[in-house]
Amino acid sequence: MYTVRMLWLVLSLLAPLLWAITNLIDDDLILHRLKQPFVIVGITGLFAGIPAAYFLATGAFHVPSWPIIVFGLMTGVVNLAVYYPYFRALQTTNPESAILFWNLAPVLVAVFAFIFLGERLSIVKYVAIGLIILSTIIIESSHVEFKPHGNAKALRWMILASCCTAIQYLMEKKLYEMSGAQVGITLICIGSFVCGMLVFLSRKNRKIISKAFSKNGWLLTLNQSLDVGAAICSNFAISLGAVSLVSALQGAQSLFVVGLAWLAGHLFTKKQFRIAKAAPFGRVVLAVALTMIGLVVIG
Repeated sequence: MYTVRMLWLVLSLLAPLLWAITNLIDDDLILHRLKQPFVIVGITGLFAGIPAAYFLATGAFHVPSWPIIVFGLMTGVVNLAVYYPYFRALQTTNPESAILFWNLAPVLVAVFAFIFLGERLSIVKYVAIGLIILSTIIIESSHVEFKPHGNAKALRWMILASCCTAIQYLMEKKLYEMSGAQVGITLICIGSFVCGMLVFLSRKNRKIISKAFSKNGWLLTLNQSLDVGAAICSNFAISLGAVSLVSALQGAQSLFVVGLAWLAGHLFTKKQFRIAKAAPFGRVVLAVALTMIGLVVIG
């Protein structure tokens, strides 16, 4: 039991770390290289075919009932749909600001899980969720670009992304309860892959994708590989633990983005990444302290 608890805790934290890396690469892609949110979402869907092929080839997948298949494929569609409003938000603000706005998702997940899944946590753990969310807001609020028009558009897109994320997490949890993790993940990946293939129906999109891979194939491959790895970690964590806790722990993505953005600011040119100013030291200490308290209570 202790091993399972530690495994989902590690997976819940590894996923946002990998996603934080992709957030900075996404920023570079949307600013300088591809600039087409719909096409990037399509590429993300195509790479979802890799884990699907793996589970199918290794015999980890068995054919469930038709209702489960349909539900799993729908979950894959929602899984992919989350990315579109996120990329649209990146067109108007930096990744740190976008991820801050995404912190609405853990709150929605906790509420929806309570209402629809009957997930009941102790008051102490709900407080821990609040502490983790508060810590990300504290550290991230000093990184937000206060541009009323741009931030308003980004906020609208990220509210949509948060709603999609909450629905996605609940659907994933329900799917794993019905089919098991490996079967569920395979169905999700197939659903996302089919959506990605639909993007290829457009000749214009095929040309854009072909040109993108000819110029930036290595970066796109790296980015999507990290994204697939993060998604797999997240999915297994959701199958092992309470979805509210997993969602809250993944709020650490904001802290990872801040740290990686600071590092990127020293390694790359400012034109390549929109790097926000460093947070005050006191805020960093407070945010880390709240996060650690939250993790100790949850763990």
